[in-house]
Amino acid sequence: MITRLRIRISAVIMTVLTIIIAGVAAGIYFIMQSSENSETDKLLDYAMGAEARAGDKFEPEVMNGPEAMNDPAEPPQLRRAKNELMRPADINWIAVTRDENGTVNVGFSSRFSEITDTVPFEAAFEKIEALKKERGYITVDDVRYRYLFQNGRAVLANHDLIGQTMDRLLMIIIIISAAAWLVLLLVIVLLSGWIVKPIAEAWQKQKDFFADASHELKTPLTVISANVDVIMSNPDERVSEQSRWFEYIKAEEEKMSGLISQMLYLSREDMLSKRDDTPKTEFDLSETTEGVCLAFEALAFEKGKELVTDIKPDVMCRGNKEELSRLINILIDNGIKHSDEGGRIEVRLEKVRNKAVLTVSNTGTQLSEEQLSRVFDRFYKIDKSRGEDKEGYGLGLSIAKTIAEKNDGNLTVQSDEQGVTMFVFKM
Repeated sequence: MITRLRIRISAVIMTVLTIIIAGVAAGIYFIMQSSENSETDKLLDYAMGAEARAGDKFEPEVMNGPEAMNDPAEPPQLRRAKNELMRPADINWIAVTRDENGTVNVGFSSRFSEITDTVPFEAAFEKIEALKKERGYITVDDVRYRYLFQNGRAVLANHDLIGQTMDRLLMIIIIISAAAWLVLLLVIVLLSGWIVKPIAEAWQKQKDFFADASHELKTPLTVISANVDVIMSNPDERVSEQSRWFEYIKAEEEKMSGLISQMLYLSREDMLSKRDDTPKTEFDLSETTEGVCLAFEALAFEKGKELVTDIKPDVMCRGNKEELSRLINILIDNGIKHSDEGGRIEVRLEKVRNKAVLTVSNTGTQLSEEQLSRVFDRFYKIDKSRGEDKEGYGLGLSIAKTIAEKNDGNLTVQSDEQGVTMFVFKM
């Protein structure tokens, strides 16, 4: 499932990126093409204007002689037209006209060299007249031209060089886009693993949750089934004579009920995790903590352990009193269960920098880094050799962590070399 999700995420992201890359590449190409066409059109406009002003007052070959450039009797308008026509151009162009007799003539060109083969340009002029469009493209003898046609005059610019340049540009854009696409594909494939990692972890935790829950429920169900079989194998005995089996069934039923209650609590909190609907009030946390500690004094004494308290008075906080009382209950109960024989459980409450700080510590065995990182995981149980009480389902500390977060608090754990494990709750 995670692999399919990773593939789907990669496919969606790459589809979007492919569209973006294609759009950017096409945009660059068409902008460059539009720019080249614009420059060509400017050249055609310039050549058309200069050629029209020069008219038929002189022949192109006359313009090449030095005497033509130095003739003082030459009219200024004609001199300016000649200067404009002789301005160097990046693109080869040529002017074509039709005279009064209907004959097509090749006029000036960007290079001012005499045109010996005028047939292609005559054919080009015929095509331009037939198209009846002011600007456009034509192809004559495998040469592509962009033209401007006005008042019976046509100026043609050789577009082959620009076309070759645009073809090279297109090829470069395709190569760069393909390379970028491949690099992005590699990056997305790598990132997809990072993207789905939290989902994979949540999915694995959910699988572990169901597996552990099934295991925990299976044990009491097995005991209940065995006791029912014993009762049914002695149908002639009275209920009072089989009370022991009924007591076993009742005890296992209570265990199952407690487990299911804890599971339902965590499930409900998961669904409501994004909602802040916990009723919060201002209350005396010192009084609440003292009440919980008082309830555990008898249990600690019965198990031969010492419960020590250091609770500063009038430590006020804002939160859900019932839930925070449950959190304290879980931490103290955990300390009693997992402390060593004759161990010491210490509960300390104080105000530090306007924050209520509750510390519950117990003596025992030092926890490893791996144990500390998983101590709040659901159904996680620390090595059974640690502590004499093996009851519990590994949900208590997970519930305590959930309560702390719901009440805008923070619950952490640490363990030192002396074997003292300390839970610190701040809010």
